[in-house]
Amino acid sequence: MLYHSASMTSRAQALLLDVAIAVASHYLWFKPYEPTSYSTIPAAALLLTSPVIYLLRRSLTSTLQSVVLAESVYISALLASIVGYRLSPWHPLASCPGPLLCKVTKIWAAYIAWTGKAHVYYAQLHTTYGRIVRIGPNDISVTEKELFPHILGAQGMPKGPVWANRRTVTSRDAKGHRNLHAVRDLALHSELRKPWNKAFSKDPMKDYEVVMKKNAAILVEQLHEQCDREKEPVVDFAKWLSFYSFDFMGDMVFGQSYNFMRDGDPKGIWDVMQESLVWPSIGQHVPWIAPLSTLFPSLMRPSKTFRNFAAKQAKARAQSEPAQRDLFYHLIRNTEVEPGTSVLPLIMTDAVLAIFAGSDTTATMLCNMVYYLLRYPEWMDRIRHELDDALGLGENRTAASGFEQVPELDTLADLKVLNAVIYETLRLQPSVPTILQRSPAQDGSRGKQLGDMFLPEGNTVQVPPYAVHRDVKYFSPRPNDFWPERWLQAGSQDTIDRSAFIPFSMGPASCVGRHLALKQLRYTICVLLKNFNIRFADGYQVNRWEEGLKDRFLMVKGELSVVLSARLS
Repeated sequence: MLYHSASMTSRAQALLLDVAIAVASHYLWFKPYEPTSYSTIPAAALLLTSPVIYLLRRSLTSTLQSVVLAESVYISALLASIVGYRLSPWHPLASCPGPLLCKVTKIWAAYIAWTGKAHVYYAQLHTTYGRIVRIGPNDISVTEKELFPHILGAQGMPKGPVWANRRTVTSRDAKGHRNLHAVRDLALHSELRKPWNKAFSKDPMKDYEVVMKKNAAILVEQLHEQCDREKEPVVDFAKWLSFYSFDFMGDMVFGQSYNFMRDGDPKGIWDVMQESLVWPSIGQHVPWIAPLSTLFPSLMRPSKTFRNFAAKQAKARAQSEPAQRDLFYHLIRNTEVEPGTSVLPLIMTDAVLAIFAGSDTTATMLCNMVYYLLRYPEWMDRIRHELDDALGLGENRTAASGFEQVPELDTLADLKVLNAVIYETLRLQPSVPTILQRSPAQDGSRGKQLGDMFLPEGNTVQVPPYAVHRDVKYFSPRPNDFWPERWLQAGSQDTIDRSAFIPFSMGPASCVGRHLALKQLRYTICVLLKNFNIRFADGYQVNRWEEGLKDRFLMVKGELSVVLSARLS
């Protein structure tokens, strides 16, 4: 009896030691270093608990029992310590309200990302909890515009770890990574940004405008052929605008057209590009899942296929000199490249960025604008009337179709109704709806002051444009409604805070191609409205489009069925 009591006491003491080791390893190892290695963690856990295993062996019948009990208690105590700290008043983000699950684990954020509705979820959180919300154990989301300069501005913070995490889950080799979109070092970002700024200056833009008009002409030609074959064809306009954007990107970025508008997409490149966004959008929240990627080959296959496609385009461009001056012509010209060295590394580094930015974001903006014009056709009529007035057509409006009846790009930039519709579309559906993430630099400052709160190193902050743009403080009335009139008049009861309008982000990392994107939006929409009558296909559920939009960092789109008919002059 005395032996049994002593054995129980010895076992209890061993387990108390086990708990103490777990708590200590949390604060001394997991918290400062956040280990993720699937080999290091088990080995270290076994080593740390070896004294406990030795003590338990005295009171248990086998070594295996001792190991299982010691490791079970260690893991349980470690998890309890981590969760307890994250929910405790001593956590640096304890004062920030938010859902319990968000405070406890990023697995919940990964689940929300998997649903594709992160933009809607974060907007709901801000409606419930306010303009500063805790969305992760070490993450906050901010819609308070006074804090934007300290987050995104020139005196803001470098990009957060989500960028490195996206790279981790899509590529096993990140050595020498100097991608403009993902680099977190502020000085390096500034250096890499300079040739991009020059590549989108006034003279290069003229080259891109030629390419834009050429591809818009092909789009109209192909749609007219559809109308010639069938009086009022039903088409998936999202597909056509996506193919148009991809062909434009090919010409503008790599100096070659993929001819998707003429030949279709037999290899399914566009679908692969969209699908390649799924796994990174989930894994960016839980980078420790990367080693498990081999267990999900169907999820990983699109990312691998698209990387191979981008690499192939980069190699082809590096080995040729296109007849026209494309993006990489201007980037190479404005980048210090030693004579005789290959330009392939430079092209390869930014190929994926250029493909997505030059095609996917543009297609999203165009599709959303067409959707809203179809849903609110009075604005379609107002744009057409504004175009006719700009051309001085007077009462002769019925003859106004064709390219010759579209004003010059500089004139389009001054059309108030057209731009009001564009701004309202970008307000409601920004192409990058959530993940504008930043994190304090590890520069010895130990963090960043954000208004009344201090954000320590190791924590992140995101600014979600989708939620910002639907905040009644900045856009009222009817912040969730499509109402372009808000941009045309500013009455005493109306609010438009343009400093909170950030569809292209803001600061040093804002979208370098935003001016080209706006030009393309204005021109393409005007050409389409001048050449075609467009309406929803019979039976198409109007709410289906917005419900089908999925936030994968960029927006993934569904089908947009419309009926076309040519506007004859």
